[in-house]
Amino acid sequence: MGLTHLSSGRIDLDGNKLNGTSSYLRARLGIGYLPEDRRLVGTLSVRDNLLIPAEASGIPDYYERLDRIFDLMPELKEWSARRASTLSGGQQKMVALARAFVNGRKLLLLDEPFEGVSTALSRRLARTVRDFQQAEHDLTVLVAESDLKRAAMLAGRAFVIERGEVVEEAPLQDMKA
Repeated sequence: MGLTHLSSGRIDLDGNKLNGTSSYLRARLGIGYLPEDRRLVGTLSVRDNLLIPAEASGIPDYYERLDRIFDLMPELKEWSARRASTLSGGQQKMVALARAFVNGRKLLLLDEPFEGVSTALSRRLARTVRDFQQAEHDLTVLVAESDLKRAAMLAGRAFVIERGEVVEEAPLQDMKA
């Protein structure tokens, strides 16, 4: 998402060079991002937290996307008027995931999506991501997750990175937990 400086190499998405591209422009290219710490605006409502990326990115079909998100996560519709700061950590994680879905038309970046949530909610979030990916057709999901068992709920292939270097690459079922 351009939140850290790229020291070397090049990042492309569908022929668009992302090096040096602002985060908001990356979002316009169809990249959705779920940060580990959720980064919701606590004083804003759930609906406003979902509306901000749509307005900033100029998504023309926002209301249809929001309806699809509410179909996948109906409790968000119930919470839409609540301030984000009044939600539990797990509820906030759901809102942050939904916010990533707003822009995530081509690429969904999930940073520790299961951190701090129960096993049951982890399974629910993984099922929701898979359902969303199936509905979006051309969506790629990239997950950074330290728990291999939970990562296996979303990914088929793993890359183990230590100090910025890939030290192991294999199908998840072949990885040692």
